Amino acid sequence: MVTVVYCTRESNPKHKEHIIKSSGLLKNIEVIEIINKGEALTKAYNRGLKQATNDIVVFMHDDVTFDNGSWGNKLIKHFNDNPEFGILGLAGTTDMDASGRWWTDRSKMVGIVNHEKDGKKWESRYSKSWVNQLNEVIIVDGLFFAVHKKRIKENFDEKFGGFHFYEIDFVFSNFLKGVKVGVMYNIRVTHKSIGETNEEWEKNRLQFVEKFNQSLPTKHVPDFYSAPVNKINSNVKIRVIIQASNNVKKTKELCENILSFGVSNLNISIISSDKTFADLSKLELNNVNVFEGYYDTLPKNISLVKFEEGFINPDDELVFFINDGCLIINDIFSNFIKLYSQNKKGFGCGFPLSYSENKTIFSSKLEIYSNKDGQIAINMKDINSYYNVLNGHSIDAIGNLSDCMVTTKENLIALNWLSVDYTTPLYFNDFSLKLFLRNKLTYTDTNSLTVQKSFAGQTNIQQDFQSFINVIGSDKKLQALVKQIK
Repeated sequence: MVTVVYCTRESNPKHKEHIIKSSGLLKNIEVIEIINKGEALTKAYNRGLKQATNDIVVFMHDDVTFDNGSWGNKLIKHFNDNPEFGILGLAGTTDMDASGRWWTDRSKMVGIVNHEKDGKKWESRYSKSWVNQLNEVIIVDGLFFAVHKKRIKENFDEKFGGFHFYEIDFVFSNFLKGVKVGVMYNIRVTHKSIGETNEEWEKNRLQFVEKFNQSLPTKHVPDFYSAPVNKINSNVKIRVIIQASNNVKKTKELCENILSFGVSNLNISIISSDKTFADLSKLELNNVNVFEGYYDTLPKNISLVKFEEGFINPDDELVFFINDGCLIINDIFSNFIKLYSQNKKGFGCGFPLSYSENKTIFSSKLEIYSNKDGQIAINMKDINSYYNVLNGHSIDAIGNLSDCMVTTKENLIALNWLSVDYTTPLYFNDFSLKLFLRNKLTYTDTNSLTVQKSFAGQTNIQQDFQSFINVIGSDKKLQALVKQIK
């Protein structure tokens, strides 16, 4: 059912025995050991591919050992359940730049591999684990990868000599021919060496770049826009407050976006400038009211309109603040209703995951840490990655850089609403710090997905960051949130 091909300088019966026993396939596994004294891997692997009597063929290094059992059964299941995939590995990337160095952008790498050297063993975790699922990529590393002979379009290019870029060329060639490439997570191995570059590696890299100069750079952008949410029946009354720009169309689209999820007991309050108040007031949308504001920033507007009748009702429980530059991808409202319902007394505020417009993660959560010099800094987790999403919620951060936040009406009243002004929406995170001081929890949820405008275009972001850091540095209890960089 599965054939394993590996090269070794000297016959290694113990390695062969380990492969067979750990596979869980009993007699349904074929191992082809190639004694290789210096032949190019492309030639050796083509022989192994031709000699293999099974459709599923594994290529692996002779210094790779398996950390869990029945890996063969798991591999077969992956190929059976995912007939569109032709190549599977344990570590890879979604992006290949023009340099040919597939690991240049670590944020685009996915997979988990253990390494061991000089008696020390550690985990190289390039992304979160997707357990039994596959992540689609364009390159996988050669320490361990499997192919389905009937699904690949290209063999190994024997013009590549030596022991480098054999798998990169093979996988990329097949990818360009339409073969799907994936990374697995439920097969774990330890690689007893560290990949290093040398003169031969550099020579083959240049050969690869020249061969594919018309196809580089290349990327695969996964789409999580249909990420499911379990809608719950709830009597929690929700108020959504939208800070409107001067773009009536954009504000209307956001309202329609929010209402499209069909969440019960949800009402929208729009804060508009005098330029768009008349037009927004004409919107024929149920459960939407428009209030005239006088300032561009949300905290100053809130200080004025929060007292107006109908802006927020006495029985409203959860209050969402959303900038109209934000797009709500899935039903973040049901997600946060669930988190709130599970811990009403301790609920402080919640932040969704933020995507950039190019579909990379802008930030999954915001952490504060001190560097080796003792200086406090801000870390945006998972920035520029794709697959560190749908990982549930956490309470180990101070929030997120987002155009969206949810809290309770009681928290707003207790803290005098959003009373601190920043040029950017860092006032949401300032609010979360104040909640921390009141022993309230801040949730960040990677199952709640939004797309927002980037902070990069806001010129005062660094100034706001420094003001925010100064707030943390001036309070001893807040300093408990500061993580130490190891």
